[in-house]
This record gives sequence, structure tokens and C-alpha cells, in this order.
Amino acid sequence: MLTWTQREGVKGRWVPGFVLLPFCRFAQEAAPQWVTTTAVIVILVAAAVVAFIIYERRIRGFERLAEKLGLKFHEHGRGGAGIPNESFLARSGWFAAAGRTRLQLEGMLDGFRVSVFEYYRVSDETKGTTRGYPVSVFTADMRGLPLPAFLLRPEGIRLKLAQAFGGADIDFLEGNSARFSARYALTSDDETGMRSVFGGELRRFLGERPGWIVEVVEDRLLCYRPPKIFRFLRHTPKRVSRLVKDSREILRLLNAACAKKS
Repeated sequence: MLTWTQREGVKGRWVPGFVLLPFCRFAQEAAPQWVTTTAVIVILVAAAVVAFIIYERRIRGFERLAEKLGLKFHEHGRGGAGIPNESFLARSGWFAAAGRTRLQLEGMLDGFRVSVFEYYRVSDETKGTTRGYPVSVFTADMRGLPLPAFLLRPEGIRLKLAQAFGGADIDFLEGNSARFSARYALTSDDETGMRSVFGGELRRFLGERPGWIVEVVEDRLLCYRPPKIFRFLRHTPKRVSRLVKDSREILRLLNAACAKKS
């Protein structure tokens, strides 16, 4: 038993109704039919109200975060937010290439045009239901920087698909790189360029923070983590704040490495 709640502009929420079954069965045996029906309606309405309140608090949280960062907030997103069709994200199987965005922050940050959003795909256009696992994504426009295309991913994640992007796994044997090389696989057609871009500070930063996927495709930087299976662990203001903080540091270190190359 599942209950469905929906309001304009908000994707439907499934409320686990199985938690109500013991109560419903007891009520059916111990009370008249109208009492049982009324009780179930009251519980379902209460669940819908709670879901609405939680969503509204989430929206207010994103509005405060956008104001703090000096970015604009779009509740319903703005298209695909420039996700390249050839990116690992678009081709990973988590999404179709024409994914959708929502709960999006965008604007100028540290001199770059950035966008942060929840990325998902729609399986039913009429109902607006989602398919696959939504993922929080940070993107930045890197045009003008001498940054080769690359894909950095956790070791072992979708290895065969990643190899299709070209290039062998680039290992670093320098003193502080053991943790980085053990946790990540870096592929690119420009190994020399990658060795100059991924300096010791960047390798140390990522080595201490496992689980990132970072890629540059068509002059766009994408930073994200594999999507969460449990929906309650997804795109929230607190998690997005941490995503932006770490992604800004990755962006800063990449920019500094490019400045040294110039």
C-alpha cells in the first residue's frame, strides 16, 4: 500500500503506507466502517501535510544557501544545465542523455560561471515521475583554460564504460600519491597534461576524500558523487553546501595548475 501526494511544481512523493496496515486491520475489526475510513483519511492527509512541510523547508534552505553564495535559485531547474552528451554522467546508465534538472543554483562563483543542481531523468512525461537515482552535480564553464579532457572516478566503478572514453589509467608514484592512486582511476588522452594538472596538492585533497567523480568534457567541469540509492540521502541544502565547498577547492586547484602551465 502506497499513498501518492503531489502539488503543482512538486514531483509526486510515495509515502510508505505499509506502516498503516496494522492500524487499519485493527480498526477494521474493532470499529464501524465509517470510523475506519475516517481514520485512514486523517492519517493520509496528515502524511501529505508532513511531506509538504518537509519540501517547503527544503526550498527555504536552498534559497538561503543561494543568497549566501550570491547565486540565483531555480526550483524547477533550467533544462539540462549544459551536461555534455559525451560525458560519463550522461552515458553512465544512471540517466538518459536528455536529463532534467531541479533545485538549481547558478551564477558567477570565484570568477567562473557555475551551476549546481539535482540531475535526473523522467520515465513518464505525463506524471513527471523519475527513473534512476538523482544525483547532485556541480558544473563550471572552463572555456579559455588549457585543461585537457579527462575522467577521474573511484577505482572499479563502471570500468568498461570509463575505458571507452579513451586513455589508460594514469598512476602517480610520487611520495604522497599512494592513497590517491589506490582510490581513483584517472584516464585521459593527454597523460603529460594530466601529470602537470594533477599536482601534489590536488592529489592529496582528493586522496583524503574518496568517492568523487570529476570530469572535463567540452570545456565543462563536472564534479559529483555516484547517486544515492536511498532517496532521503539525496539533494539537500546541507549536502549541496558540502558539494559546493569541495568542488570550489577542486576548481581552484585546477585553475592554479593551468595558470602555471600558461
